Formats: sequence, structure tokens, C-alpha cells
Amino acid sequence: MKTQIGLPPWHRAPLPWIIAAEIILLAILGALTWQFAERYHVVPAIAALPGRIESLPAGLTAPSPSATPNLTSSPLPTGAAPPPNLAPDAITLNREEARWSMAQWSIIGALEGVARRYVESVVLPAINSARTHA
Repeated sequence: MKTQIGLPPWHRAPLPWIIAAEIILLAILGALTWQFAERYHVVPAIAALPGRIESLPAGLTAPSPSATPNLTSSPLPTGAAPPPNLAPDAITLNREEARWSMAQWSIIGALEGVARRYVESVVLPAINSARTHA
């Protein structure tokens, strides 16, 4: 059956075909993602930690309470200087991260200023003129 234009009716309504193609495409992408996740899934070295150990393996003894470190009385590190054994790469990384954070905040501050100037110069005068003319 032909329409006035000479096209079959299923050509005149492309939206159902676009939706069907999108569903098929998402199903294919979902299947590929599932396959990728299954193929490259990393199994942890320890599958599950036991909640409670009933007995120790042969040859091992439980540590005495005096042998465990007392974490409450240990002094906390003070000062702003990094420890000398910290890798220089980590120090550089922290410095770059701080610079990036400062750049982000300066961009946010600039955008906030632009928005404030727009509201004060465009929106508020329009509201005030609408109130006076009403």
C-alpha cells in the first residue's frame, strides 16, 4: 500500500525505528561491556576474611597483649614539612594537585562573579522596571 508521497507507511514514521535501533545498540553495548567485565575481572588475593579464627595453624602462637603496640600513647607527627623518606614524585604530585585545586577555585570564583554581575545588571533591573510599570 502506497501513500500520497509514494512511500510505504513504515517510512513515514521513523521514530519507532530510531527507538528500536537504539534499543538494539544498547543491548549490543551492554553485552560487550558484560564480556569485557567478565574477561578482565580481577579476583582479589583474599576472597573473604574470616570473622573469627577458631584455632591457629600449627607452629603459630598468639601474640601476648604486651607485644601489641599501644597506638593511643604514640605521638602524632607535627610540623608542616614532609618526612624525608617521602618520594619526590609524591611531593610534586601534591604540589600540582594543590595548583589544580587553586585553578578550579579561581574559575569557580570568576563564574560566580559573572553570574552576580549578570543578575545585578540584567535580571534585577528587568524585575524593578516590571514592578514600576505594573
